[in-house]
Amino acid sequence: MKSKFPEFKKLYDRNERLNRGEIVEEETEILYENTLSGIIEKAASQLDSFAEEKVDYKLVWLHAQGYSPDLQYKQFEITLYGKIDIANLVTKKVKPCYYYMASEFFYRRTKIDGAIISTSKGGKLCLNTFSKKYSALKKSMLCDKFGSAICDPVEEEIQGKAYNISDCDDNRRYESRVLKFLQEKYKQRYLTRMSSYHYGVEAKI
Repeated sequence: MKSKFPEFKKLYDRNERLNRGEIVEEETEILYENTLSGIIEKAASQLDSFAEEKVDYKLVWLHAQGYSPDLQYKQFEITLYGKIDIANLVTKKVKPCYYYMASEFFYRRTKIDGAIISTSKGGKLCLNTFSKKYSALKKSMLCDKFGSAICDPVEEEIQGKAYNISDCDDNRRYESRVLKFLQEKYKQRYLTRMSSYHYGVEAKI
């Protein structure tokens, strides 16, 4: 299990401001996190040291701790899936899109079959749809234990709850190409990316 804590300097500055009686406001755009990528890469290397025939599935457990676990939880999911919100400018509907940005599940597709992401309040099992064990894990007893607390981009796409562009071969650095692929795949010209933010306000009483 890998735990994620806030950066020490950021935590120190926050506590100093709270101790001075200030109100601390936070606005953070939720994006792919390079620091988290490094944690996942290290975990993947550790899992890769186990012989394939000795384990059923290789899973990473990412647990958010600290003063902003809800933000970290969202960062986990976005970094794993390259997930972003997409808006239809005609219908005004917003859906998540999986694999729109860089994705750790794609990068570690031969090393990680899924990930458990959690806070002290709960968590869910995220399936790596690029893994060759995706179908087997989806039918496993472990998935049964998680019940509805499963993230499965394939099922969400089938149910019309999300977009899934795992079949897009373009480099995610070329966003205009990726967006064009999305629009053409779903035959919706007026799709556009939306930025997602996490907001928080704290004060010491």
